[in-house]
Amino acid sequence: MSKSVIAGQPVTLGGNAWDLSSWKAYVAGAMFAAVRLDKPGDADHGKFWDATGAGSWQAAPALWPSATYTRGSWWAYALPAAATTGKAGSYVQLTDLSDDLTDPSLTATTCSRDCQGAAITAGGTLGLRSVTIHAHTVALVSVSDMTVCVYDSGVTNLISRQITDAGGNVVLSLDDGTYAVRFAKAGYVAASGTIVVAVDATFVFVVTAIAAPAAASPDLCTVYGYALDAGGVPVNGETISFYGLAPLGVLLDVVVTTPASVMTGPSALHPAWTPGYFEIDLLRLSQIKTSSRLAKLDGLVIDIPNAASAALATLVEAAK
Repeated sequence: MSKSVIAGQPVTLGGNAWDLSSWKAYVAGAMFAAVRLDKPGDADHGKFWDATGAGSWQAAPALWPSATYTRGSWWAYALPAAATTGKAGSYVQLTDLSDDLTDPSLTATTCSRDCQGAAITAGGTLGLRSVTIHAHTVALVSVSDMTVCVYDSGVTNLISRQITDAGGNVVLSLDDGTYAVRFAKAGYVAASGTIVVAVDATFVFVVTAIAAPAAASPDLCTVYGYALDAGGVPVNGETISFYGLAPLGVLLDVVVTTPASVMTGPSALHPAWTPGYFEIDLLRLSQIKTSSRLAKLDGLVIDIPNAASAALATLVEAAK
């Protein structure tokens, strides 16, 4: 789960924290955040933020920063502006939440999930070329509020994460080279592409709206979406389990995101939506906990609305 921040500005990073002994969400007490800086070649590469005084990047912090509880199992930490100053081109990652980061024997009592990271940009001066990325539907309707992530060609480093404006555009500066682009928005097919930058240019991508499925029963809501890896690429063959919290521990269903799945069968039901697509009927107005190998979908507690359908991405955002 990635954000972007301009160097010299603060950024809030969060994650879910669970008690491994009881699998209950942490809702009170002390919670510490481990935030690491990643930028090969930088003197602070691989170091963690130390909250001592004005703060600094240290290999072994003397004072781990404290996270603040918000709701559900979500804890957040506001990384100060000093941490991103002079760090354009770096990436900061909340790697762990723990009740006691100073004692390794205690860190295992906390399970951290869905922790956020942020790419530190130079505020629109990342490169030589002015690049516009535009998203519209096949009917030429511009798509606003769509997340556009730009990675290096190997999809290993996040360079920019922006939201399209009312005209379906994001504007950034890039050096000459090849970049991978990922698009995501609830209600749309997860899309990806490649751009080759050599001059100032506009790159146009066509995205497909999902005709939201609707559960046949008035008691059920069809929850749908995509299983994505850390780079935003749809993934087949992943299992997502949905457990009802009332009654506790009842396995409601299992969805396997593969065209051969007997549960979703996207190759037959929705051939244009593969790979990674899934849908499942869940009881309306119930509270559900998810379980998955994918960090973005593991350990979340979501509320199922009183509606015929809902995008899982929307439910996940509401749970934060």
